[in-house]
Amino acid sequence: LSKDKKTNVIFTKIWSNHVSQLKETISQTFIKNVVEDIHKNFTNAIVGDIYYKMSLEIVKITPDDITSQLKNSFTTKCLKNLTESNSINKTQLIWLLNALFEISKVVEFDSTQKSTVVNTVSQIIQDVEAISNVALLESLFTLYCALYEENLVYLYPQYLAIRGLGASKERLLPALSDVLTRVAENNINDFNNGFIMIINSFSELTTKEYSSAILELFQLQLTHIEKDNVIGSHLFVKSLSSFLTNIERFVSSPESVISIMKTIHSLEISKSALFTQFAIETLFPLCLKINLLFIHRENSNNDEIFSNTTKMISNVLLVHRVKLSNRNHLVISLLCHLLEVVSKSQEYNLSVDSTKALARLITNFCEPTNVSNNQSNNKHKLSSKVGLIKQSLRKHTPMLLVKYVHLSISRPFEVQERRELLSSIHSIFNLLSQNELRLVNSILDNSGKQYFKSIYIEYKRTGKWRED
Repeated sequence: LSKDKKTNVIFTKIWSNHVSQLKETISQTFIKNVVEDIHKNFTNAIVGDIYYKMSLEIVKITPDDITSQLKNSFTTKCLKNLTESNSINKTQLIWLLNALFEISKVVEFDSTQKSTVVNTVSQIIQDVEAISNVALLESLFTLYCALYEENLVYLYPQYLAIRGLGASKERLLPALSDVLTRVAENNINDFNNGFIMIINSFSELTTKEYSSAILELFQLQLTHIEKDNVIGSHLFVKSLSSFLTNIERFVSSPESVISIMKTIHSLEISKSALFTQFAIETLFPLCLKINLLFIHRENSNNDEIFSNTTKMISNVLLVHRVKLSNRNHLVISLLCHLLEVVSKSQEYNLSVDSTKALARLITNFCEPTNVSNNQSNNKHKLSSKVGLIKQSLRKHTPMLLVKYVHLSISRPFEVQERRELLSSIHSIFNLLSQNELRLVNSILDNSGKQYFKSIYIEYKRTGKWRED
């Protein structure tokens, strides 16, 4: 930390302690003396000096009834400084903009104050030198977000432009997230129009920076969508389809794609109602396509890509298993592909973590448990549903076993990979009856039959479930 930052941290800690002990006479005296001292010296203070910094920290963390006068005078002083921005340097201007952004969280600006900020910000942006100062652009944008009263379709292009100039998403996104929170609560039409703009932008990508920024906005929209937003729920499904269609345009932004996957599998749990039958079925080709496009030798994110695709499908099995009753072939097809990917673990620089993720997914698929969210179902009914699902699985899982045997012979798994996959293969054996086992054996060639026999013997010896 710099000396100034250390000083701020120490002062904030001391001040917070006194605020929490307001009933104590010593704390009351301390707060009173500090506020009086600031008032006495504030007139001649310089933007960004110790009195400005102390005032900002006090305004941020102190109850209104204690510092209402300081809060009002500090806000007025900062707004006056902003209108006289030509008389301060860029470092002071950036500090002032950031201070006003922080103040906006605890002070509601009136219409005149908002107009003052917006007009001054507009004038600053006209300065060519200002546009080349990334830190200044970040501060201008965050303050503008705090006073946002327009439409997302106007705000989003500004975000894209500033990100294209090198602005940090870490600085911009929290302010933009606050805007989305307000819009989602107060103006659903605006929220949905912003969503439509992002969906339409998927097919208009150009640079890496632009594609990453679009996905950042997409993630924000997904995070703030609510299930009672009927049109937004339909747009959510459309966005998944459009994302799948245009996924090739995002190959230069693997980190952003990973963030989208994490958001999707989080929504599968927290807002499961968004996932219609079509949305769920869209996830399978999406996961397949992401693996095909993003997992290659030069990519350092292969493990994360792989594990997040398996997580998306695992959550489908956890929450929406019933919707897959007649769609088990989709799961089998994807699992066969994932087995192929793991069989090339050295080529793709995949760690054993990816194999573990696949093994968990196969086991979850073969061992259905959560098949209904209806609490009124009794144990007998749930057991019947599990039995029906297992019966359906038996028709499809033989092909997965055939794929595993074929890969084990043609492209043998590494020792660690085979060890991790073993438990999931045993879960397939637990599921199958003698009829399905004979079917598997009849499909395999001679070498396949021999290998199949060896793993089945191993299963009976070490992996078969026993009541004892």
